[in-house]
Amino acid sequence: MKFQAVLLAALSATGLASPIPEAQPKPQLVPAYTLRLSSRTASLDGKYLTLSNTTLGVFHSSPSPKFYPVRNPDTNLLELHSTSSKSTLALVGTHGLLELSALPDPAAVTVPTGTTLDWQNFDLSEDDSAGSLTYAGSNKQGGWVAFPVGRGGQQGEWVVKWKDTTATTIQNFIPVKVVYEVTEGL
Repeated sequence: MKFQAVLLAALSATGLASPIPEAQPKPQLVPAYTLRLSSRTASLDGKYLTLSNTTLGVFHSSPSPKFYPVRNPDTNLLELHSTSSKSTLALVGTHGLLELSALPDPAAVTVPTGTTLDWQNFDLSEDDSAGSLTYAGSNKQGGWVAFPVGRGGQQGEWVVKWKDTTATTIQNFIPVKVVYEVTEGL
């Protein structure tokens, strides 16, 4: 009887002294997005943004990059990094007209005086119809526009730019909306 009491005491003491495994949180998947256009112009509506060199737009026979968001601690807005090409979505340009680009290391790019290079101030917002990509790095109002490549877009290729209220352009652009779609998780 004493042996059973000692054995029971020893077993219960080791059971109480052993650590209780804590529940591990499930790792959260970071969503990856593709970008496409929403437009009143039928030839642009629903077209996925593709890459030609470092420029994003509607290009034939070009890959459609996927991006994942990273919250920038300084701006509290988003950076969008490519899942495959190790590039970051950026806006580059002057005088209120900024081209949507994918740059390998935008922080290492030296830009001339008067040129804007911004990759840290994007936002993914949701509205009635779809989620949209917005640029929040400018204190001026603006929006996305598509410019034809070549003569009047005859080849059906377009570059996408952010145009703010200070930009002066001829009327060869079409206002568009850049929307995102979740494609997978990382």
